Amino acid sequence: SKRSEMIFRSENYIQKYLSNSIIIKPGVIIGGGDRFMKALLRLFKISFFIPLFGSGKAKFQPVFIDDISIAVNKIIMESLMGKHTFELVGPEIFTYKDFYDYLAVCLDCKRVLVPIPLWFVKIGVSILEKTPICPINSEQLKLFERDNVSSNRHKKFSDLSIEPQNISEKIKKIIKKNN
Repeated sequence: SKRSEMIFRSENYIQKYLSNSIIIKPGVIIGGGDRFMKALLRLFKISFFIPLFGSGKAKFQPVFIDDISIAVNKIIMESLMGKHTFELVGPEIFTYKDFYDYLAVCLDCKRVLVPIPLWFVKIGVSILEKTPICPINSEQLKLFERDNVSSNRHKKFSDLSIEPQNISEKIKKIIKKNN
């Protein structure tokens, strides 16, 4: 995608031309009123059928917003010199199917997950993006196509002496607060 390509090019430029740089690559951020969870919770409340884009087997490693905030604060306070890249992800890896199943358990509701082929969803999204009522854009849809987990090639929370919070527990609290 254009966005991914621009991020890649920007990171390469920063690494090549700046002697002091910090790049932060967070996982899917949860908490603080994020649109991802809000949209999912709303969908789970109004529909018995939940669309599952693709097979639902793509993995992701969500991270709690407060952990990102603490890490950014610590990075700023430490005045790091040199080139640093941080991959900040939570401790748990989910498939989208497992994540949706977990949400249904937390909400104490039964839902039927309906797999929709990605090629079909892409057509619908390309049409909806031209309207003001698009619940997901093409860039967000790409998250369902491939794994979005730590590469283990960069620094992480532990390099900042931070232990990220258990996202499953945070999700339960978010749901309890919003119900």
